[in-house]
Amino acid sequence: MTDHPHDPVRSPAHYRGKRWESIDIIRAYGLDFWRGNAVKYILRHAKKGGAEDIAKADWYLRDLHGAPDLLVEFAYSSPANMKAAAEMTPTAVAAAFEIEDAHLRLALNHILATVITPSAHGAIKAHLDDASAELRRWLASQSEEPAI
Repeated sequence: MTDHPHDPVRSPAHYRGKRWESIDIIRAYGLDFWRGNAVKYILRHAKKGGAEDIAKADWYLRDLHGAPDLLVEFAYSSPANMKAAAEMTPTAVAAAFEIEDAHLRLALNHILATVITPSAHGAIKAHLDDASAELRRWLASQSEEPAI
């Protein structure tokens, strides 16, 4: 895993969880540009951009969904990735980045499921739709006016 204690270039604090950095998750799962960015923004939202980061994650998922030729199934590139990804379950990733909200946990599950579970093209799209819906639910819950 990435090992750069305090390095704002190679290891910014907003990308570090308790156990891994977001790039470790992206590499282990071999995520493409869109899914990788969505995961990155979800994982860093509490330390950097808040709701704006979740909106960005949703944008990347919607952009990918709108380009069917980009929705390809992923095959792990090496046994090292399979071993790392086996340790980095969606639940473990959420815990490492202190993501407690159910909507954000479900979104991560859906995004990573597009890689973990062999799926037909339609199932991948369904997972991306579900992830996007969870992100939008989280955003809606954050914009509610406080009760007076």
